Amino acid sequence: MRPVSPEADPSVRACRLLNSVGARHDLQMDKARLRASATRTESSGNWLLDAMLREDRTLYGALEPVVHATGDALYRQDDSLTHVYFPVTGALSLVVHMRNGKAAEVATVGNEGFVGLHAFFGSGIVPHSVLQQAPGTSLRLTVRRFADAVRRHAGVQRLIDCYAAYMLRFAEQSAACATLHPMLARACRYLLVAHDRAGGREFFLTHAMLSEMLGVRRPSVSEVAARLARVGLIEYSRGIVSVKDRRKLEAATCECYHAMQSFYQRMLGRITGAGCGGPVRNRGASP
Repeated sequence: MRPVSPEADPSVRACRLLNSVGARHDLQMDKARLRASATRTESSGNWLLDAMLREDRTLYGALEPVVHATGDALYRQDDSLTHVYFPVTGALSLVVHMRNGKAAEVATVGNEGFVGLHAFFGSGIVPHSVLQQAPGTSLRLTVRRFADAVRRHAGVQRLIDCYAAYMLRFAEQSAACATLHPMLARACRYLLVAHDRAGGREFFLTHAMLSEMLGVRRPSVSEVAARLARVGLIEYSRGIVSVKDRRKLEAATCECYHAMQSFYQRMLGRITGAGCGGPVRNRGASP
């Protein structure tokens, strides 16, 4: 894993301000726990990976724990695909870069899924950058070991089939959302997902990052953030967002937030035959 150059992305420079000695110490503790769980038959901390491990227990020995600092680049757009990553804490941002230097986040992946789906379709190239949104940990497999598990275990293949269907459904919902729903509702959706990814705690999100995700000018995002803070839904200071009224924030978002949570739960529940376990909250899809 290669750290992204601070000169390459202004949002990464801002993100790095969030890292602290205490946070890095916590991540090292997480890595020690991950290393232990990767060699024992217990929960990995990633929803999809847990289902895969029930189908192929030999994967435990192939998992490698990785610690990510905010802004780390797991992949740059058009890199060779060498590993698939299953986030345990934090979230990974998928970013598409244009020729004119502009970039847009097209999805985030948390502990409900994995990064590297293109390996399932035989592609050896990553079509987007993959950046760490906040300090976190992942478990990773080599592409060769991942492909071997898919080939040898029908249950693993069914799981990845369903995850691919989920990502396709997500792309469809996102396109409809961007076309039909107002910016305020979409902004609330993004804030809810970020809150989920942070485990219900405060999280780091700049106006520049949110404007990139929503595809709107930064002043418009600043106006929305100020409005939400004014009515008591969030507090915002120096890029740190605290959700103060989750219920009202959910009421202000569009239907897409709950639609994608519900779709994922039904999808994985059908495959495992035992539901997804736990509440739908904290399993939301990216805007």
